[in-house]
Amino acid sequence: MRHGRGFSLVEALISLALISLALGLVAQGMAKLSKVTRASDSGSLKVELHSSLQRLCSELASALTVTIANPQSLDISRVDPSLNRTYNESRDRLPWPWPATLPAGPRDPNQPAYLIHVAYRLQNSNLVALSGTETEMVAADLADWKVARNGRLLEIDFVARDAANGRRLSAVAFLPLVGP
Repeated sequence: MRHGRGFSLVEALISLALISLALGLVAQGMAKLSKVTRASDSGSLKVELHSSLQRLCSELASALTVTIANPQSLDISRVDPSLNRTYNESRDRLPWPWPATLPAGPRDPNQPAYLIHVAYRLQNSNLVALSGTETEMVAADLADWKVARNGRLLEIDFVARDAANGRRLSAVAFLPLVGP
């Protein structure tokens, strides 16, 4: 064997085979990592949409009236949960605000001083709850949402923005008897 400069053809082929083997292993690892990341994102999106649906269903369970103007809008009125009418305590001890003027007579929950009105709308791919001057995000990254009423059942569909993977979540809320 001569001792010249450079590599022989066999040495170059062996080093290319080792490099291609290493790159193949790295590519397989990246593909598996990408698959795990997609599954994780999908799972977190499902959890987020599910918790948003559960929250919406629990708010609907306390609704006095439910109005659906079109399949993408939902308006409810319910008793303000910050009011305490169970115990007759003084206003100084209560940690939540009472209405400025309480109606005289029996405390009927249908009186406007006790009610809050909440409108659910889709704004910039976010489902928001509008109540007076407050806006609260209920669900993010939605392509669409639909509400349909069938008697006392309210069917709610969330369609995630990532429609390529078919992310759709549905729930059925059972409305109380107090509203029309």
